[in-house]
Amino acid sequence: MADEERAGLGGEIRFPSEPASSLELPPVIEKPMTVAEAELRGLPYMQDIVEKRNVFKKPYRISLADRAEALGEIEKLQELQKRAEEVRSLLLARTGDKPTPEQIEWARDTMRGELLALARGARAFTMHHRVPPFRVGAAMLALREVSEKDANPWVIMFSANTKVDDDKKATKEGEKWCAEQYLMDRITEPTCPGEEGIKKVIAFAVSGEARSDDVSALKGVEQITLTPCAICRDRMNYDPELTTGEEPIIPLTTEVVSQDINNLGIQKWQKVGEMHGFHGERREED
Repeated sequence: MADEERAGLGGEIRFPSEPASSLELPPVIEKPMTVAEAELRGLPYMQDIVEKRNVFKKPYRISLADRAEALGEIEKLQELQKRAEEVRSLLLARTGDKPTPEQIEWARDTMRGELLALARGARAFTMHHRVPPFRVGAAMLALREVSEKDANPWVIMFSANTKVDDDKKATKEGEKWCAEQYLMDRITEPTCPGEEGIKKVIAFAVSGEARSDDVSALKGVEQITLTPCAICRDRMNYDPELTTGEEPIIPLTTEVVSQDINNLGIQKWQKVGEMHGFHGERREED
């Protein structure tokens, strides 16, 4: 997909006149299964790899609240949480508790700036050994099942990347867990009632320093923004808890918008199903 450039975005909600169109190599977990072995288990090969990664990485995660406390950023966390709630309230006021497909598309296009602003702010919660740290923020717009009349079906979450060791300290020897991975964790393992029952992810937003990941760099694919790494791309496409069924939680049409933190006007829009091809990879089903 062609790279896009857009004017920088401020902190206020703006309603556009027209909507936009639109490895790092996995850690060695154990001897990988062959495709034949995966088929005998009835699992697609990449699906099995994604499950193994998730299990292996789980001990190296650290909650957003714990990070905010450890980094002295509790007020920043409260500020972003308040803003996310304000946006959710605005969406509910405009769409009601049963948004139509047209309203969902409107919300996606209208809230890109808000998602990117939350992603930028979430970079404060990175735990990384480099000096300065390699900071990546992400935000997510989703819908959840609600049963009470006038309950809010909109979900907005944000997080940042970490690379910590067994003692939850940022070290070079730690295991990375990406901002996008943390958001997907909160779908499969909700941390509060407002995160339960998420049925569809509408969009992800990613903000960080523009760079290619290890896989796309090897293939000579240059990037003008920081897009989800190979591990995140795989999970968005193959995690059985998120991508299976007639109505997957993360469909191939879910939007991923990314932004260069050093030039906010440089942004890129992709669909989840397009990311592997964009980075020179081949999807399992292709």
